[in-house]
Amino acid sequence: MYLPEHFKEKNENHIYDLVKSFPLSTLLCIDDDEIIANHIPIFLKNKNSLIGHIAKENKLHKLISNGSYCLSIFHGENSYISPNWYPSKNLNHKVVPTWNYQVVHLSGKIFFSDNKKDKIEVIGSLTDYHEKNLAKNKPWKISDAPKEYITIMLQNIVAFEIKVDKCLSKSKLNQNKSKEDFKSVLLKMKENAKDQLYKKMKKINKNNK
Repeated sequence: MYLPEHFKEKNENHIYDLVKSFPLSTLLCIDDDEIIANHIPIFLKNKNSLIGHIAKENKLHKLISNGSYCLSIFHGENSYISPNWYPSKNLNHKVVPTWNYQVVHLSGKIFFSDNKKDKIEVIGSLTDYHEKNLAKNKPWKISDAPKEYITIMLQNIVAFEIKVDKCLSKSKLNQNKSKEDFKSVLLKMKENAKDQLYKKMKKINKNNK
């Protein structure tokens, strides 16, 4: 990933908040000369461990051996940025369109498991976290479903863990623009309901004061 210093995200809390807020990961693995891409909701167990599951019919766990290196990409909110939003456009017209976005790359070795305990941990972790955020009064639990049904469903999946050893994160949010242009785009993010980008840019603006 091209990562200029001024776009490098260094705040660990912001990095892992993004991973939790946007858990649908693009998981990239390599089989010989072929790049295999899957889109999988993944749970951040801790900064050194990602866990998830795939359908047993997904050949990934057969094509990729345990200990193979992989890359998990998490995309945050993004937005087109119009040159018309920059006050500096009225001075010299030396502005062009760009794109604001946040992304996290977590890479490491992947290990698959057909162990029932591991599969329950993955399902339980993903479900508990997102249900509590979605339905605070009465979140769904695995125990709400018939035990026999859950047993059958578990037989149809394979769990995995990625032991993370590298993290790269990029927040491309007009940090290289003037204060006036930056603040103008900040207000546009609020106006266009780009809530995640607005919150992050607001923090940047506060830190730069």
